[in-house]
Amino acid sequence: MKKSENGVLVKKQSSNGHHNSVTPVVAGMVGAAVGAGVGIAGAIAMRDEKTKAKMIDVLHTVSKKASEYMDNMKKEATIQLKDKAGEAVPEIKKIAAGNR
Repeated sequence: MKKSENGVLVKKQSSNGHHNSVTPVVAGMVGAAVGAGVGIAGAIAMRDEKTKAKMIDVLHTVSKKASEYMDNMKKEATIQLKDKAGEAVPEIKKIAAGNR
């Protein structure tokens, strides 16, 4: 919102001259409604034992894959850090030698 010449708050206009119609409050309310709907659907689905077992299996699989992915990312980051640190050592030695 911005103030007009007479001090009244008005909606900002986008670059094409139209008023922005979706506010953060509306977006939050829509998100909450969608979240509630998903929660209700999940609760209904969890009543069925077959569906419940499938959902638990999927969660375990996703959790396992996410853990594997994170482990791989840690290993790769460590390798890259060691490589970059090794490349920097000669430059650091030059700088240190110049400051003596």
